[in-house]
Amino acid sequence: MTYDRPLPEQKRDRYLRLAERARERAAAASPPVQEAFLQLALSYEVMAGAAYGLALFRQAKQASQINIYRCTRDRLGVLAGQCCCDDCLMLLIAAPRANVAVATRRIGTETGYSRYSGRCDFCGEVRLVTRASPENP
Repeated sequence: MTYDRPLPEQKRDRYLRLAERARERAAAASPPVQEAFLQLALSYEVMAGAAYGLALFRQAKQASQINIYRCTRDRLGVLAGQCCCDDCLMLLIAAPRANVAVATRRIGTETGYSRYSGRCDFCGEVRLVTRASPENP
């Protein structure tokens, strides 16, 4: 193992360590700075998913649609109040985009969730996004 060409696992672990460090700093920061650190932590988590995504995509293809639905719903619950497009959710839960799209279409019709055209809080693109209301448990 060298750092000239790190393995996907090494990249993922590094991004997850950086995300954890950002969350620790958010806990000790004032509210405006806290939000910035939390966004940074989420970005690192997306990058970790992308770095390790190919191996996880192979596993996710074998996962059932109901498991992908549950993972998508759980992730949206963690991100309550933030809009997330299918592409970013795909990276966050490491599942095929088509399966995530099926899950978000269903989740968007449930109480406490909404699906609409808007700006994704993660990638900044205007597209269909799904959002859990902040009051959702």
